[in-house]
Amino acid sequence: MVRRRVTTGGGIASRAASRRSLGSLRTLRVQPRTRARYTAAVDSFFEDLAQQGIALPRRSASLDEEVAEHLDRLWLGGISRSYAGDVISGLQFFVPGLKGNLRGAWAALSVWQRHEEPERALPFTDDTAEALAGTALASGQLRLATCVLLGQVALLRPAEFCGLDLGGVVFSRDGLRAVLNLGWTKGGQRKGVREGVTVTDTLLLVLLRLAVEEAKHCGRLLPGGPAEFQRLFTGLLRRLGLGLIGFTPYSLRRGGATSIMARCGDVNVLTEIGRWGNVATARLYVDGAAQQRTEIRFSAAQLRGIAAARRQLFVMTA
Repeated sequence: MVRRRVTTGGGIASRAASRRSLGSLRTLRVQPRTRARYTAAVDSFFEDLAQQGIALPRRSASLDEEVAEHLDRLWLGGISRSYAGDVISGLQFFVPGLKGNLRGAWAALSVWQRHEEPERALPFTDDTAEALAGTALASGQLRLATCVLLGQVALLRPAEFCGLDLGGVVFSRDGLRAVLNLGWTKGGQRKGVREGVTVTDTLLLVLLRLAVEEAKHCGRLLPGGPAEFQRLFTGLLRRLGLGLIGFTPYSLRRGGATSIMARCGDVNVLTEIGRWGNVATARLYVDGAAQQRTEIRFSAAQLRGIAAARRQLFVMTA
């Protein structure tokens, strides 16, 4: 979900109405889906305390100890680290005064991070992503094929390419580039600016032009959002015989980043293209990804299917 912004003009009454439509400043601190995650994690923490027969501590130091103990139980129970982080962040969100007073809990999470490698999306190769797009195009799913290449080539996140406003796609006069207005993206909200990307890839430009024409009355590229893309994406993998390998929608962004890094060899360039906040975050996307791609073993049948689907893509866009 991308939030709207209030403009400073229009007078007091206009600003007040716009602000009321957005909600209170407290609710605007995080996205609704983030607040829902925090609520679930904090509720689970309270339930755990009750099951352990522990009263909710009144002192922050005691609460810190209990949160750290809760994280230890999550660790031993096989729960994901991101969920554990939501417990701490959620408590600080609902009780801002706790910020800086849960040091023991953050230390426990830091130990967790040092001893467990985060799960990274299995990166696509360009050939496999093109085969996925070809499979979509052959079945009449033009906008789905465009989404796939926007993720792999332009490094858009699923929420960004699904929610792409086709009215914000502007092609240059010579047809060699297109500027995509992404609006208030995840990174743009942090920076306080609307983000955009420039596409120069010939194949993606062809698909974009066709998609804009096909969906000019629909507004967004994939109105059903990331949930719809996940469903359709899973179907594409199944048709290609790749359903059991472990690819996810984020395999596109990670695979594309890996390919760009292999071509340019400059993490600063990659950081700018992927619109990451810093070089360290960009490195997370490519560290170990090239090695992962070499370890993927396709069967002879899968390789034939990938090659055939790629041929379809190039024939249908020629």
